[in-house]
Amino acid sequence: MSCAEVFSYALLLKGAERAVRILELLEEGKREEVKTTLDALKGISPEAIRQLWRKGRIAEDLPTATGG
Repeated sequence: MSCAEVFSYALLLKGAERAVRILELLEEGKREEVKTTLDALKGISPEAIRQLWRKGRIAEDLPTATGG
């Protein structure tokens, strides 16, 4: 899972007004990456975002757990 995806999930769960203020603090390249990811996630419910987060974390943890 990319850091832009993780950050976007967090921003969506925290609310739009915070997202705007936080995005302003990012450097231009990261800001655009996160905005693109946010746009792709619009309309997804908080529960669906939490499920995506869990699936991403499990997928990342699997190689470590299996020794790969």
